[in-house]
Amino acid sequence: MSYSNLIYLLVVIFLLAARTVPAQPLLPPLPAMLIFAGKLLLFHLLCRLFFSSRRVYNVKTYLQAEKYLTLLAISWLAIDIYVLDCLYYFALLPFVADIPVLGSFLGLLLFFVYLGHVWLAAAERSAAIFGRSTSNVDFILENIRVNLPIVLPWFLISLVLDILRLLSVPAVDRFMASAYSEVVILGIFISFVALIFPPLLMRFWKCHPLAAGPVRFHVESFCRRLNLHYRDIMIWPLYGGQMVTAGVVGFIGRFRYIMLTPALLANLTVNEVEAVLAHEIGHVKRYHMQLYLFILVGFSIIVNPLLEVLLYLVLQGEWFYELARWSKVSAASLLDITLPILLLILLVSFLRFVFGFFMRNFERQADLHALQAMGGGGAISAALEKVAWLSGNIRDLPSWHHFGISQRVDFMVACDADASLVGRHHRKVYLALAMYGLLVAAGGFLAFSLPEDLVEQAVTKQAVAQLEKEAARTPDNYQVHWALGDVYYRQGDYARAIAAYEQSLRSAPDNPEVLNNLAWLLVTSRDERFIDAERALQLAAKAVSLQPAAAHILDTLAHAYWRLGKKERALEIEKRALALARPADKQIYAEQLKRWQGKMAADRQSGLQF
Repeated sequence: MSYSNLIYLLVVIFLLAARTVPAQPLLPPLPAMLIFAGKLLLFHLLCRLFFSSRRVYNVKTYLQAEKYLTLLAISWLAIDIYVLDCLYYFALLPFVADIPVLGSFLGLLLFFVYLGHVWLAAAERSAAIFGRSTSNVDFILENIRVNLPIVLPWFLISLVLDILRLLSVPAVDRFMASAYSEVVILGIFISFVALIFPPLLMRFWKCHPLAAGPVRFHVESFCRRLNLHYRDIMIWPLYGGQMVTAGVVGFIGRFRYIMLTPALLANLTVNEVEAVLAHEIGHVKRYHMQLYLFILVGFSIIVNPLLEVLLYLVLQGEWFYELARWSKVSAASLLDITLPILLLILLVSFLRFVFGFFMRNFERQADLHALQAMGGGGAISAALEKVAWLSGNIRDLPSWHHFGISQRVDFMVACDADASLVGRHHRKVYLALAMYGLLVAAGGFLAFSLPEDLVEQAVTKQAVAQLEKEAARTPDNYQVHWALGDVYYRQGDYARAIAAYEQSLRSAPDNPEVLNNLAWLLVTSRDERFIDAERALQLAAKAVSLQPAAAHILDTLAHAYWRLGKKERALEIEKRALALARPADKQIYAEQLKRWQGKMAADRQSGLQF
């Protein structure tokens, strides 16, 4: 399995998850369909061009063409998601609107449609370069089988969660809203990966047990010598069995499988096969799979507060709002675009550089385990050299996740000459893990320390700055001062809110909304210093005379009467507000009326008169 494919598929899942289903598509159906068909045809032609025999003639050019076309497929899918609104059309299908992950899964299948064109174009060159003997259809199906399990845990867990939300069971809803739900879901995911995924993967990849005989006996003896517990030793028919590789799947011994490809057993000596096995066992002994999970979970802890801080900094900059004005889109719409872009940059950067760093150095630790198990680096170096030659002479091909084979062999030679390099490398890895752990702890602390409305504060701060600038420039613009009053009120800055409302009323003394807003502040302020019920009554009464059928203004007038002790009058007006209220607001006024009636009943029982 290509580790680059892991990144590609995670990016695709992110692109799908970050996009909400729009209420309406950006383009009408027919133009969207024509653009999609044109894109698909162009992509097909580009695949044929990239994999022509003139361009692809060795492993390096083959892998480059595959990489460029996969990146283009991601770009094409991003257009389908964010411009052609494929998720909108997917949501029209049965069950998709109620179970969102089905829409994401259909988007993922669309990505595999693009990859299918890549694999179809690559089939001929793959046969020539790698000596593949399977049919083109088998080649495509093999690629699907290799890549689809990467997203299988995500899909199954998301499907279960969506179904639970759809059922709307009160106990389940309470659990999903609880603070510990994420921890439990993470535990379920890890259990799935540890217990269910390994045997499922064996079926998906069509692995079968290594037949009894000298080879199996030798492998079993070697694993006993290195104290590796496992469930079975499997033949892994990757790409028709022609890939020279091995692997170990599973965290727990009774759910762990050793995988060997036929090409590995056919082309490597016994000593070299042992070295490869020792390398894979090194991953188990150093708990690399568990550490990979820790690193990925750690990123999810770090990324949320980091993203909030980045968004806060972005929203502090005047350039962001200048860009919104230049592009003629609202700041909110631009923020909706900026958020997934920032998250995508963080995700790709993390996978490529942080995760890639640990992958490379974990692989080196596994090489060192083979060196120590075999009594020197000769066997693992010979195995690596043979793998490089059998794979199309890729010895000097760089690798972001394994180090290049020449680098790995050179390091083995250096360790044979200087044994202290072994301990130094392990210390380097564990120091890096400790530093990463501190970053995760800092991310967790930051997540709890940051205000929940940090981004909203940035938006509000910038909005206030713009409004204050405009208010200073146009002091008679009642709308600007009205907006400023509303913002100050939400911030709890009542003195400045009153001043802004008063300035607005000097320019537009008969604006019922500003009259109402100022009256509401004067009668409901949490700071008693700003309560002025008499003034609030005058303002609200004037607002009602200007707009007598407005339920929210009647509600303000009722509050003013209640504050002044005229409670029967307050109830009478609140009933009028309830009768005129929109259906969505009726419950608010009904509850207010009920509270006041309950208070009056309690006061009557206490002997108070009205």
